[in-house]
Amino acid sequence: MAIAITLPSRRRRAPRPPSDSRDSAGWRLAVRALRVRNYRLYVAGNLVSVTGTWMQLVAQNWLVLRLAGSASALGITVALQAIPGVLLSLHGGGLADRVSKRRILVVTQATLALLAATLGVLVAAGAVRVWMVYALAVAVGCVAAVDGPTSAAFGPDLVGPEDLSNAAALGSAANSTGRILGMAAAGIAIATVGIAPIFFANAVSYVAVIAALACMRPGELRTARSAVGGERSLRHAFSSVRRQPVVLGSLVLAFAVAAFGRNYQVTMAAMSSTVFNRGAAGYGILSTVFAVGAFGGAVVAARLPRLGLRILIAAAFAAGGLEVAAAAMPNLGSFAACILPIAIVAVLIDTGFGVVVTLGVDEVVRGRALALLGVMSTAGVTIGGPLLGWSAQHLGGRATLVAAGSISLACALAVGIALRRRPEPARVEHALTAASGVTSRAYSR
Repeated sequence: MAIAITLPSRRRRAPRPPSDSRDSAGWRLAVRALRVRNYRLYVAGNLVSVTGTWMQLVAQNWLVLRLAGSASALGITVALQAIPGVLLSLHGGGLADRVSKRRILVVTQATLALLAATLGVLVAAGAVRVWMVYALAVAVGCVAAVDGPTSAAFGPDLVGPEDLSNAAALGSAANSTGRILGMAAAGIAIATVGIAPIFFANAVSYVAVIAALACMRPGELRTARSAVGGERSLRHAFSSVRRQPVVLGSLVLAFAVAAFGRNYQVTMAAMSSTVFNRGAAGYGILSTVFAVGAFGGAVVAARLPRLGLRILIAAAFAAGGLEVAAAAMPNLGSFAACILPIAIVAVLIDTGFGVVVTLGVDEVVRGRALALLGVMSTAGVTIGGPLLGWSAQHLGGRATLVAAGSISLACALAVGIALRRRPEPARVEHALTAASGVTSRAYSR
């Protein structure tokens, strides 16, 4: 009797697409939000404006140092510009929930341009005094308290929820690029043409955003429903946030990370000056490395199809661990090597917070929820900065990094445990699923 032997058939693998095809699909995924014409206009105008803003910040710091001859005056200027954001951002977000965001942004950008031009005129005329810079800093802070949450809430009007995380990441890339270009241009301009032209250049840069807003197609905007009646109150916004544990946990983590895991300006300065004895030159190197890493983080975030709570917590955990590791670095070069990935995860954290909060709340309170996120982050920086500065002065830079990183690790772990059984809000899950579908289609082409 013949015995038939059947050999197991080898499972045939689907042919992998050529590497160049995969790379092309990956880049299409990374810039998918740019398919939207209105978003292309906005991000291009914002790149010009951010470049001008950083030029002005550098020039303003130099101006204050020249007028006051004191580094403490710089701290006063920064505080005066930040305090209105803490006090008024929620009201600014409430305005964004009631009025056309596009119209608000035209007004705020025009006002910021007028303030920059005013400072330029004062400097050019030789009439500027420190108190004038302080007064204009307060005015800029008040306008920014409306412009900030409105601009953040405008993103979902430009792109769909499936492209929101990509749009936020590309916005971060534009901000990082503008920061690098602005700081470099300001340094050259101060040495060649002086300070006054920088303020005029910043005033002109706001025209780019106004032009972008004017050229948008209103019919392609995804205008959110405006808040009406009791929905306009801050109490209603707080109640909506409390009903979403994932959003509430994100806000708590945002405060902790801003206070102890994001005050890199303090810790980098302390390590450069007191540990490595490299002074301002070393701090400049570290700042440049951080800016490059921030741009890289924006590219990584743009290529991620899903950017939800789990990635957010993982990034916060990684940031804390990297801070602890950076404390053990023996020299400036190895410390800079740690700063690079820290900057990358910092952008992932920023982008993730914005996406989770934006999609996790109802659209009628989106402006106030994003304003609350900004308040928590600003409050964290304001409280954590002096604490880390005191620690660096009395305990040393390395001990400060270990303490700050350990607190960040503990907070990320606590929020992760508290929310481990909490599903993503339905809107976030739907958007992430849609984004994954975009990824699959991109690689299947």
